[in-house]
Amino acid sequence: EQNVDKTWKDCLVGWDDQGIPYTEMSRRLLAMGHVVSPTTIQRLLALPPKLEKEYSPRPETIPPDLYPAVRSHIAKMYEDDDEITLSSLLQSIEANRQPRVDWCKARIEENCTFRKHIFTDESMIQLDSNSRKVWVLSTARDRRIKSTFKHPQKVLVWGGISWKGPTNLVVLDGSCRVDAVEYCKILRDGYVEWERENFGGKSLLVQDNAPCHKANITKEFLKREEIE
Repeated sequence: EQNVDKTWKDCLVGWDDQGIPYTEMSRRLLAMGHVVSPTTIQRLLALPPKLEKEYSPRPETIPPDLYPAVRSHIAKMYEDDDEITLSSLLQSIEANRQPRVDWCKARIEENCTFRKHIFTDESMIQLDSNSRKVWVLSTARDRRIKSTFKHPQKVLVWGGISWKGPTNLVVLDGSCRVDAVEYCKILRDGYVEWERENFGGKSLLVQDNAPCHKANITKEFLKREEIE
């Protein structure tokens, strides 16, 4: 390949405007370290100028003030399913957008301050990366290589947060499968007594739509313990 860079063609245009012969241009380029024949110089100067397309920024479909919330949502979905596809992510964001807006507007109209709500969730915590794929920012090059372990140590942690502080934490073995029966045990150990001591049975339990949260066994347990 010829040893060329971005400036040698600019020199050709300037020399051509000065009326310098192609052979002289070739000699000057050779002195600069570029091997270009007079014929090649003539051909290049005969080409029409290349017009760059005007820069047009990509349209923003998400307002900048929503970036943190959307980013957290995407990170949570990757945490729940490390093989989720981009199309599924986009569909999830689109599908949840309006219901969440409607829910927020309804709470504003109710003048809800969430003073008696207890927000709960569970999360898997482990020593190694919790997926076969590692998602990092494009600028974090040093994080693209991760050590992995076949059977990393991990635990499942359940907890809640409220106006009066955090609930008791329930820590389970990472291999534990949380079904409806196990979830009722979690509520019994980490929620029932704490709620009665702090709210006197007058709080509202907030949980996501996981199958074990909506199972009939769970509903019966909540009804029996008078948990709303």
